[in-house]
Amino acid sequence: MDKPLTAVRDYAQIIQATIDGKKPLVVGGQAVNIWALNYERQIAADLAPYRPFMSKDIDLYGSIDLLDALHRQFGGAKKVPPHRAGTVMVGFRETEQHHLPHIHADYQDAEVSVAIEDGRVLGGGIDPRKLKLVQAWVELHREELLADWKLARAGQALYQIQPLR
Repeated sequence: MDKPLTAVRDYAQIIQATIDGKKPLVVGGQAVNIWALNYERQIAADLAPYRPFMSKDIDLYGSIDLLDALHRQFGGAKKVPPHRAGTVMVGFRETEQHHLPHIHADYQDAEVSVAIEDGRVLGGGIDPRKLKLVQAWVELHREELLADWKLARAGQALYQIQPLR
């Protein structure tokens, strides 16, 4: 049996939740719906064929601890993609709060902040072997990461950087 379609408003409490100072990042179908609702007035004719903006669930990106806390608070079914368990995910977060250029890397249920300029650990920690991969990746892509850091702080679109492999 198919799940019923839901609207962004059905997830408003989850989207706006803050757990230990962290907010979930909405990805997937509901993220597209939020984008469509944001631009609906400007390009209503282009978006009209896609109404209503509905999805069967909400996909969130965040640490396992954050997702577990959201699950405890709001309930519902929780699924963590199997690829997430062995993947190092790297990205920028909250550039407004920090002045030192850095990235965040998630691996399994751990997170680390790494300075772009020299690869040193600023906080947190992940498996030491995975940390060495992240630090090597930062060294290889330092110039691109610094350029993206400036763009992120300015609220501009980022350049694509070769992923960590």
